[in-house]
Amino acid sequence: MLFRSMMNINESKKRAIESIMSRMSIERKAAQVINIVLGWFGNDLDTQTLELIDRYQPGSGMGGGGRWSQTRKMMVRIQDVLEIPMAVTADFESGVNFTDGTPFPSAMGRAAIADIDEAVRLTTIAGRTAAAQGRAAGAHWALAPVVDINANFRNPITNIRSYGDDLNRINALSAAYIDGLQSGGMAATAKHFPGDGFSELDQHKLTTVNPLSRKDWFARSGAAFKHAIGAGVWTIMPGHIACPALSSLRNSRGRPIPATFNSELLIDVLRGELGFSGLIVSDAFDMGGCLEHVATIAEAGVKGLKAGIDILLMVRDLPGTVDAIVKAVESGDLPEARLNDAVYRTLALKARLGLLPGDGYRVPNESESIALYKPLLNESDAMAAAEQSVTLTHDVEGILPLDRSKVKRVLINVENDEQFWGEDGVKLFGNQLPSLSFADEMRRWGIAVDVVNDPGEGATAKGFRQYDAVFYLFNNGPQASRNSITPCRQALRDIDWRVINSDVPVVFVALRSPYLRFYLPGIPNLICTYENSHCQQIAAVNAIFGNKPFSGRLPVAMPSPE
Repeated sequence: MLFRSMMNINESKKRAIESIMSRMSIERKAAQVINIVLGWFGNDLDTQTLELIDRYQPGSGMGGGGRWSQTRKMMVRIQDVLEIPMAVTADFESGVNFTDGTPFPSAMGRAAIADIDEAVRLTTIAGRTAAAQGRAAGAHWALAPVVDINANFRNPITNIRSYGDDLNRINALSAAYIDGLQSGGMAATAKHFPGDGFSELDQHKLTTVNPLSRKDWFARSGAAFKHAIGAGVWTIMPGHIACPALSSLRNSRGRPIPATFNSELLIDVLRGELGFSGLIVSDAFDMGGCLEHVATIAEAGVKGLKAGIDILLMVRDLPGTVDAIVKAVESGDLPEARLNDAVYRTLALKARLGLLPGDGYRVPNESESIALYKPLLNESDAMAAAEQSVTLTHDVEGILPLDRSKVKRVLINVENDEQFWGEDGVKLFGNQLPSLSFADEMRRWGIAVDVVNDPGEGATAKGFRQYDAVFYLFNNGPQASRNSITPCRQALRDIDWRVINSDVPVVFVALRSPYLRFYLPGIPNLICTYENSHCQQIAAVNAIFGNKPFSGRLPVAMPSPE
């Protein structure tokens, strides 16, 4: 049955959609429900991809991660060859994820703002800013917010991407972000249904499991998605995540079937019991949690559509997947009505975004975009959010804030994930520091600063007494495909207890994951910033030296190592 009431589009838009669909071949319909990878994380659009876009006319594409100007130029080229404008998706979880966009705190950082009304206000502004800057660069659809509950501190994917483990705060802030995005003309996406945050494993590598009982699921993960639906979210993303309490389906090896391929989860629970009537967009089809159940990407596309997915995300085999969908429809394996339903929902979303033929859509020109990026839109709000999120978990020796008049020279040890994961992975997924504003801010005050990246075991103890303070900055956080959130081995070995137990002040800063306290329970203090951006680093320095208070609160329960 075709979907007729999505997002309150008017009768004129409905007739326009039906007219468009009446002229589409099965091949064109198949391409319309496919999302392809564009110039992601700063990679340029290659000629072959542009030729495929021209030939197949895919309905959406995944961008983001590079500079906004690069994305805007790329989208001008892409939209120029399309009959129906492409809806461009991006992971705008903390605002735009362009390297030169306004740097709002992560979801967990905004959840750390103690005053819930202020947290809601700034989260709404973050959403509106992401919508304005994203649209200015040619993006229309945020794959955010994450509404997963970070119940397991060892989960390698949620962590600071989540609003924490308090359901009330998750609901309030996810609704605020949805409102900010969608009131600004950008689609929002609640993810990852049926709920990540409980497993210790990573759906980028394998199908993970939400272990809650049916009763607990509806009280926790289900309640988070129900609240997002009530907030009017336009799209929901299922993860490659199973939930045995809601569906007993398993593959031939006995592995539970993730939501991606599970109509019991998508149709019976998400659409039926939770009442979601919007668009369902899969998680990336190149992830291990998807590929565990299929032989090819093309097979995955057909299986996902049959289960209830409307848009197949990040499909890297456009020709093969289009061909597989066409053959499945022609053979009757995939009912044409199901494909039509997915196409209608896709076009209905585009109608809401002003992306139908005849809407007059164009990618904003450079001067229009510059107005939102130079100077940065709402940068003062991003700084205010950063300052209010900085959290002091403990200070057993009472050394904070430091007396600036007594600090003339400092040593900063930066502990990077790249020791463990490798430089390319760190750059790709954002764990590399965009800058060392932490040091630059102190230098601006006239403090002499020495910086050592990954100092090595015993190195700090050799000359630490020439400094008035020693800092350890841990740049450790969630990272796709790493399958662990544990700080890397070498980083923990770099911690020198001879320095910590001396009379020289030693300050520990967790730039991303707050759970360092668990892995180093003996450290005398810990400051959490929940993100490694320019704003967060400056906010931390100002709190450390007493220019601003430590006003944040931990939005997660800290596990005890004892």
